[in-house]
Amino acid sequence: MTTTEWRPHPLGDGVKYLDVVDQIRNAIRSGALRPAERLPTHRAFARDAGVAISTITQAYAEAARLHLVAGQVGRGTFVLADSADAALFAATASVQGTDGIIDLSANSPAVNPDSDDLRVALAALSTTNRVHEGYPSAASLLRGRLAMEHLLDARGISMSNRDLVLTAGAQHGLFAALLCLAGPGSRVLAEELTFPGLKAAARQLRIELIPVRLDEEGLLPDDLARQARRTSATVLVCVPTLQNPTGSCMSEQRRLNLAHVVRRNGLTVIEDDVYGSLQDSPCLASEVAERTVVLTSVSKTIEPSLRIGALAGPLELISPIAAEVQLTSWSVSTASIEVLSRWTVDGTAKRRTTWQRKEIRERWRIADQLLGRSDHAPAPHRYAAVDRSPDRIAAACLEAGVLVVPSSVLGVGPKPPKGIRISLAAPRSRATLHAALNIIQPIMRGRSSAQ
Repeated sequence: MTTTEWRPHPLGDGVKYLDVVDQIRNAIRSGALRPAERLPTHRAFARDAGVAISTITQAYAEAARLHLVAGQVGRGTFVLADSADAALFAATASVQGTDGIIDLSANSPAVNPDSDDLRVALAALSTTNRVHEGYPSAASLLRGRLAMEHLLDARGISMSNRDLVLTAGAQHGLFAALLCLAGPGSRVLAEELTFPGLKAAARQLRIELIPVRLDEEGLLPDDLARQARRTSATVLVCVPTLQNPTGSCMSEQRRLNLAHVVRRNGLTVIEDDVYGSLQDSPCLASEVAERTVVLTSVSKTIEPSLRIGALAGPLELISPIAAEVQLTSWSVSTASIEVLSRWTVDGTAKRRTTWQRKEIRERWRIADQLLGRSDHAPAPHRYAAVDRSPDRIAAACLEAGVLVVPSSVLGVGPKPPKGIRISLAAPRSRATLHAALNIIQPIMRGRSSAQ
């Protein structure tokens, strides 16, 4: 048994012991608290969460009653290895790639079985003068920069009066942006349902994520304004186009309204646009460019093995990030730069993105047929609201052979909207997707998949 490095986030005024239990449960579900790890002492938990010790005592007793943890006299309180939440995390981590399990949890792009682009590109690199080896040179970084500027230009983002820094993918870029623009221990505004990568980065940086409510178009401007005033948070992370996990796209009016709130409250926006090129919806940055850093990469739209992305924004926001070369561009793969540079010049990048868009539309139609029609634009993922426990639905799906992600993994705050995220692009074929949705459809409706 080991002592955990996990620490609770502040809970604020008016907290109840059940809110503490929810925080423990969510930490176990996400893997931040592992089986057999020791929780903080009552006093340490109370100090970090900003609540009374008596509240923590009640919470630990309730967590034990729920079979999440167990206390040992003189030794402390430990996460139970056979708790439902620990089992859910362990199952999620262990079935990746397991035979017989259809993985609809990973938000990976669809694979074109007829494409030989990557093999051809890598073979071509092996016959060159080895420009793809070693750390990125100034010339290599310039080629990478030009390639990413080309992709941003296709999204309507002009580099006039802007700067750009290369990153080793979107998650790397997100971490760098949070570190430099928000800082460890800060508060950051985020959508009430978000992607696990943001929660992981926030956990590593001890950042408290402040949930902002969503509707069918994404962030609610009024709630963003309210939460900004309430918490004094100055940084917002959001996914305006094909929001992860809900798949929503902001309308023009919603972008205008949000831009007004951002300016009025002096917010800095980190806009995750990794899915942007799969839709024609403009970036939020098109309305509030002076306060927005756009984060993008090629892994969701062109090729997941090319670990290259970029952060682009006004000079005053990018400068502190660009100054940390070893945090950003130094980690970029030279081979990724060279392949992407060639693909943007010869049109391969555009062709692969076009194929991805068409494939997602076809898979969206399959989901419409089996799960019911959605008014959202076709997305690589679909979020299905449920009125029962999302964790139990996810567990039932896994028992039936399909892995999905419950809202407990995606939620910001103790009570996220109930639902499950289904990755439509992850299966290697439409037939596999069809089979998986046939399995989970009756489970979502409260019936056995065998019925």
